[in-house]
Amino acid sequence: MLAFEQLKKKYSLFFSNETVIVCHYGWQKLLEDFCAAANLIVSNGPYETFIIHSMKEKYGVLMIDYTGGDDLIKEIVDFTEILSYTVCELCGSEGKLYAAGRWNNWSEYKTLCKNHAIQLQYYEIKLKKGIK
Repeated sequence: MLAFEQLKKKYSLFFSNETVIVCHYGWQKLLEDFCAAANLIVSNGPYETFIIHSMKEKYGVLMIDYTGGDDLIKEIVDFTEILSYTVCELCGSEGKLYAAGRWNNWSEYKTLCKNHAIQLQYYEIKLKKGIK
């Protein structure tokens, strides 16, 4: 797998020196797959203005901030962000959203596998009945 700086270098078509990637390496494959898909679209279309400004973990989910592109780029971004809910941000295994405290409304969120959730003492988020 590529380190984040190597990823930026490989896909310099839509990354700049100012692009910030702030997340754990468990999402490395997810980012690599996103970049490969985006590169396929960008290199075959008139998307010179497609620029990624940042890729960060926020509330346990990957957030990609970008400008340019089209509806297909937006779909790939949305799909990748949603997919990050299912990948442990620490190891890349299957994961789900956990909270640092039992009271979710003020806790720090992370997408973790069960082993990392136990190790870090994170709690499973139980949604109220009727909430999807």
